[in-house]
Amino acid sequence: MRNFTRPLAFTLMFSFPGLLPAGEQQPDKEQPKASSEAIKRLIEELGDDAFGKRTEARKQLEAIGEPAVGALKKAAEDAADFEIRTTAKAIIEVIEIRSSGLLHTLRGHNNRVNGVAISADGKRVVSAGWDGTVQYWNIESGAKESGAAIRKMLGHKGNVMSVAVSPDGKWALSGGADFTLRLWNLDTGAQIRDFLGHKSTVWDVAFSPDGKRALSGCSDGKARLWDVETGQLLLTLDTITAGVAWTVAFADNGKQAVTGGGNTLGKNVPTVALRLWDLTSGQEVRQFVGHTRDVRNVAVSPDGKQLLSGSFDGTMRLWDMATGKELKRFAGPGHFVESVRFMPNGKRAICSYGPKVTEKIYDEDPSCSLRLWDLETGKELRQFKGHDGPILSLAISADGRFLVSGSADRSMRVWQLAK
Repeated sequence: MRNFTRPLAFTLMFSFPGLLPAGEQQPDKEQPKASSEAIKRLIEELGDDAFGKRTEARKQLEAIGEPAVGALKKAAEDAADFEIRTTAKAIIEVIEIRSSGLLHTLRGHNNRVNGVAISADGKRVVSAGWDGTVQYWNIESGAKESGAAIRKMLGHKGNVMSVAVSPDGKWALSGGADFTLRLWNLDTGAQIRDFLGHKSTVWDVAFSPDGKRALSGCSDGKARLWDVETGQLLLTLDTITAGVAWTVAFADNGKQAVTGGGNTLGKNVPTVALRLWDLTSGQEVRQFVGHTRDVRNVAVSPDGKQLLSGSFDGTMRLWDMATGKELKRFAGPGHFVESVRFMPNGKRAICSYGPKVTEKIYDEDPSCSLRLWDLETGKELRQFKGHDGPILSLAISADGRFLVSGSADRSMRVWQLAK
């Protein structure tokens, strides 16, 4: 037992030398084997009076990795020594981040990252921020280039809510609180055109599979179909009355569209909408009934036969596109489900969790995680931890190698996915 107490600031500044930022960790070596007695001894040494001994104990525990997590969690909760508890928590975080596959942390936005999209070749990311910018990133270099974006694209007058990349990787669409949908040239950063006609905030945008048309979802409850080349409005879908069209997606190779929304935030008589539309006639094909609060995000499976939806009711749901039948329900920590995506093989899916209520949008919360699910069994397979706040957007590369997430903590994170 020490006979003095070091201030926490001292601990944070000096007790963790040599720790590299995520994305710059040294390649993993084979984890050293250690007995439970050795792990216990090292944990006790985290509180030693000698600075060098504390540092070496931490280094060895981090190298041991997963086998030490159980004892470290117990120490983080029960140790009488404040410094042992604090350092044990920090070591657990390092081990979890390292095992999660985190490659890079990208910082450049000055406010929440509300939308992310990956180019078809998996090499570039486009992000939408509440700082009013659309940013273009190299996913392969990431933090090795100091997290600097290739370029920032300015033009929106207010928060940017969503972003999409064209199938050929040449263009980006962004939707914002300034009632506009905008088209960008990613090679030059130039704004090509505005799509005018929205009456309120544009919450979601999508390119058709051939890149010739665009969909947008708006706070006025309408989804709109556009000609990308001319900017002409082709069709308006009345997705919900007195509510928000939060999310849109193309289906059936661009012949149909899925829209999701609702008005349950602050409404006395809640309405939830998840619908499939024919884009030739503009008629509703079917509804998917089950969510009890707004549908925040949707995704269509690679084979077009299934639909994923994420909701403010805290669930992700899997649907049969042909019948509208709910196939499975995935319950997480009870937070808003902000984003959902299929893995390329269509057998698994990842969803992200935001706050429990809108007032907590910036709160730190370890349960605001990314979670990987097996769609056949309904079992949770893995969590991705590292963000310090609600995770508002995600994208998966076409080859399934990378996951990118955007958060209210103002960062994006690039994760390596298992093959």
